[in-house]
Amino acid sequence: MTTVDRNLRWRSHASEFDADEKRILLALSHQKWAWRTLENLQAVTRLDSDVLEEKLDGLIKKRLVKGSIYKPNTSDARPIFGLVERDTIEGKKRRKFTLANPLRRSGGGRSR
Repeated sequence: MTTVDRNLRWRSHASEFDADEKRILLALSHQKWAWRTLENLQAVTRLDSDVLEEKLDGLIKKRLVKGSIYKPNTSDARPIFGLVERDTIEGKKRRKFTLANPLRRSGGGRSR
């Protein structure tokens, strides 16, 4: 059974998001996984890769989702995504990442 953080601010505005955006936000709300790879998000949300990338881009522009690179400067480098608001939940100090869209970096994500 999936356990999600229920005290996230985006949940109080859930009606503002379409079904695909909600699937992404729910996947990123998992209590155990603060970050998810693009491949994992696609598997969890069952969204087509083009739709997933488009929706992620929109959520990043709205500053709800942040992106980073897992294992940068290695052959294992890959984009990862998390909720912006999880940096400040319950006063926990978390590692800060630059708000970026790793899908737009060279080598990150599919070509369009």
